Amino acid sequence: MTLPATIAWHLVHTKPRQEQVALVNLQRQGYECYLPQLRVEKRSRSKVQAVTEPLFPRYLFIRLDSSDQGKSWAPVRSTLGVARLVRFGDRPAVVQDDLVALLRQREAAEPVSSPVK
Repeated sequence: MTLPATIAWHLVHTKPRQEQVALVNLQRQGYECYLPQLRVEKRSRSKVQAVTEPLFPRYLFIRLDSSDQGKSWAPVRSTLGVARLVRFGDRPAVVQDDLVALLRQREAAEPVSSPVK
C-alpha cells in the first residue's frame, strides 16, 4: 500500500525522560508514532538487569499528513510529554520512510548489548 506524498514521518522532541508518556498520549489521540528502543544490560547494586531505553533520548517519530484533509498538528504541541515538533526554520523536519523502516528492522534484530561498567 502506497501512502499519499503528503504523509511523512516527522520528529517530536520530548521533555526529559518522558518519551513513553509522549508516545502513549500521542497514540491515544490517534497519531501513528514510533519510539525506537534499545535493550541494554545495566549494573545496579551488584545486580545486572536488562532494561529498554530509547535509542534517541528525547526524540520519537510521528507520521503526519500535511494536506488539508489530514489530522490537525496543533494538538501535538500541547500533548503531555511533548516539548515541540522538530523544525528547520519554519518547516517541520521530515524523516524518510526508509530510515524508519531500517530502524524498525534493526531494533527487531538487535541483541542485548554488554553491561555498562
